[in-house]
Amino acid sequence: MYLLGGWAVANIGLGLTLRSRTTGALRRFHEMNAIWNTVNLGIAGIGLVSVLRQEPGALGAFESLQENFGLQKVLLFNAGLDVGYIAGGLYLLERARRPEADNDRLRGYGRSVALQGGFLLAFDLVNYFIAAGRTEAYAPLLGVTADGLGLTLTF
Repeated sequence: MYLLGGWAVANIGLGLTLRSRTTGALRRFHEMNAIWNTVNLGIAGIGLVSVLRQEPGALGAFESLQENFGLQKVLLFNAGLDVGYIAGGLYLLERARRPEADNDRLRGYGRSVALQGGFLLAFDLVNYFIAAGRTEAYAPLLGVTADGLGLTLTF
């Protein structure tokens, strides 16, 4: 969440600063970066508060594994949304080719949405692979094999 929040703060700060210093499609690009990242900042803030409120040892091994699987599902769902954001940005760029369109706005917004979607896709996939790697830590305790899931008790 610190990475997402840092990305958001940097994009908001740079977006607002550079929006006032540029014109045309570049102005709209910076404008959308600032707008888009207000949502990212909110998500990062809510996620960080949620994580900081959790008691580290409150969950047992099975509950932790369930939480980890749930996180993986959310991250994969978000990655699908991110692909949609990239496609939406490319759609806006295509729409900018029409003679009657507000070309600067569509080009600037399209580039920004595609960039932000690309960042979020990388962010979600990296976090998914980190979470998926944690599942291996539970294997000795839970008896995870290619055939299924069992419980191993070691005395």
